[in-house]
Amino acid sequence: PAQLDAFRDKWRIDPKDEVIGFVGRLGAEKNLDMLIPAMEIVAKKRPKARLVYVGDFDHKEVLEASAAASTCPDRITFTGALQREKLGVAYAAMDVFVFPSLTDTQGWVVHEAALAGLPLVLIDTEVSEIVVPGENGMYAGNTPEDMAKVLIELLSSPKKRESFGKESQKLARRFTERRQVSKLAKLYEDVVANYDK
Repeated sequence: PAQLDAFRDKWRIDPKDEVIGFVGRLGAEKNLDMLIPAMEIVAKKRPKARLVYVGDFDHKEVLEASAAASTCPDRITFTGALQREKLGVAYAAMDVFVFPSLTDTQGWVVHEAALAGLPLVLIDTEVSEIVVPGENGMYAGNTPEDMAKVLIELLSSPKKRESFGKESQKLARRFTERRQVSKLAKLYEDVVANYDK
């Protein structure tokens, strides 16, 4: 709790804020730009909503400029890169985890967010096995309007967020390191066994 309070104080996040968060590399290919116009729509309906970008990379300055020019610059926060050991606090400060990327192959942060007990909002339906629509997350279309609609729905329903978060943790625990490595080893064994066939 003390670490969470310190994180919120540092980034001026009120405990009553409804935090939509992204964690990861702030690269142009991550489709992060669309979250800012989505946030403009969300902020009109949910004035306590706040968008938090956790991460750094070459597209951060572009995003910061876009946020500054938006209708809600005071509701968009950039923390920069955080040490891995401190990411748990960042996830704990979030109410919803959003992952708009259409280019990722694994989306490790989606798994981290699920383990942290967060409801998940994605666009790419193929990036993670950890999202079950209507149980622990939702898919949005690749437009600010559709993303905003999904985010508003989740922010408007604390009960849904809570049940989605609990389900996220359950689903994430099924994808343990040992289990995933065993699946990969079995795949390799099958490929080798069938190589000459």
